[in-house]
Amino acid sequence: RKLSNISDNPTFKSLVSAFENYDFYDDPMIDSIYPVINEDSFIIQIIGSPSAKSYWDLEYHQELRYKPATENIVNLAQTLAGQLKSEFPGSVWFKGHYVCLHPTGQQSMHIDGPYWQRHAHRIVVPIITNPNAVIHTEDGPVHMEQGQLYELNVLRKHGSVNMGKNIRVHLFLDYIPLTSWKLVEEHYKNKQAPRTGHPTVANN
Repeated sequence: RKLSNISDNPTFKSLVSAFENYDFYDDPMIDSIYPVINEDSFIIQIIGSPSAKSYWDLEYHQELRYKPATENIVNLAQTLAGQLKSEFPGSVWFKGHYVCLHPTGQQSMHIDGPYWQRHAHRIVVPIITNPNAVIHTEDGPVHMEQGQLYELNVLRKHGSVNMGKNIRVHLFLDYIPLTSWKLVEEHYKNKQAPRTGHPTVANN
């Protein structure tokens, strides 16, 4: 469902500009909290590590720091999330990430599985898109317009396809109402950092 339009938000405009000049292949951007979705997409983690400036490289078993251009888009996402917080009162931002879908790439229909998503709401912010990039839902395909906020129910089957000529970039922000927060906090209180495959509770 459509929410508000933030296309005139200065931080959003800075995000668009940053991605228009971003080298997607300069910084290895895969986050170990997720399994590999498929070869068509990759993830930039926003909320997860304490500094949100590094990621865990599974292949080399070491923590690596993002390069400056990636740090910039991480910082802009955190700023935007803070600005949007007032639109979702009584909630906690729990997780955030960009999903970048390659041209002709697709993600098969799936339902998100982590425990915390039973209580979360997924906000989608299209940053870079094109008319041929669509989200498939159980109700049919939807093209999400640049700068328009959407809420997506990830507990129903959904997938995506990008038949455009450029990489499609969506920012996903997940919030949890305070009424459910204690349940999630209790579930994960003994879990470790994202490198173990579990989400890290973001500071409120």
